[in-house]
Parts: sequence; structure tokens; C-alpha cells
Amino acid sequence: MGFRSVRVSDVTGNELRKEEVIEVTIREHPALNGPARKFDTSEEELKALKTVGNIVKLEVTRADGNTQDVFATVTEFSKLIPADKLPELDSNKGRRKGFIPGSED
Repeated sequence: MGFRSVRVSDVTGNELRKEEVIEVTIREHPALNGPARKFDTSEEELKALKTVGNIVKLEVTRADGNTQDVFATVTEFSKLIPADKLPELDSNKGRRKGFIPGSED
């Protein structure tokens, strides 16, 4: 006697061939408390999901150290920081332009 492993879509319950399986990780969701969750689906089933493109992900760090991830469309973000200004901004690696060690309060 042998055992056979079968992958099944968590979306529809349909049996999936090994080459059809797509694993999706839910990183954040308002109803999700605790660790990320995963589900199996197929390319065809995933087509039903309307996705959002041209998104800018920002990490906002407040003076008290609290951070928050914020998302905006490229169009809305460009109203604040035009694309041609991006190369002039400080990199998140290394020192800020004009920073002198010991000069911060």
C-alpha cells in the first residue's frame, strides 16, 4: 500500500497539479492578528483578485520612534515629492548629507 499526497486549492477546494500550485502569503490584513497566513491557489483562481499597481510604500518614523507603513499611489506621492527630486534625497544607508557627528541635540 502507498500514500498519495494531493494539493487542494484553499479558495475553491479543487485538486491542483503540482505545477499549478501557487502559494500566497498574507502579510497584513485588518482581520489578521498574529503571524502571516498562507493559502494555496492556482493562477486561474488568482486572476479573480483585483490588484493595485503604481503604489509607493512609505515607512513613517515619528519623533517618539513609532513607525507606520503607509501606502500611496504614485500620482498622490508625486504631488508631495516629484519624481525628479528622488535622486536628491538622502539614501537610507549611511549618513545624511551635511551631517556632522556630535551636532545633534
